[in-house]
Amino acid sequence: MTSQCVSYLQSKTYVPTNVRRDYCYTGGHFSGSADKGIAYQACRVGLESTGVRHSDAIMACDYAQTSV
Repeated sequence: MTSQCVSYLQSKTYVPTNVRRDYCYTGGHFSGSADKGIAYQACRVGLESTGVRHSDAIMACDYAQTSV
């Protein structure tokens, strides 16, 4: 979920910019397993491009893909 991804980033002291919210949104919206992988990579690479550390981007995008 987008909100979980953004909340995780905030907990790691990243400013929740609109660009970062968009990448979290992208990571959590997919249809099918192949699309899920593409959405995840877009989320991770996108967040990293905004200055988010690799390990934090991985965790944030995991949260983005969690439906609970």
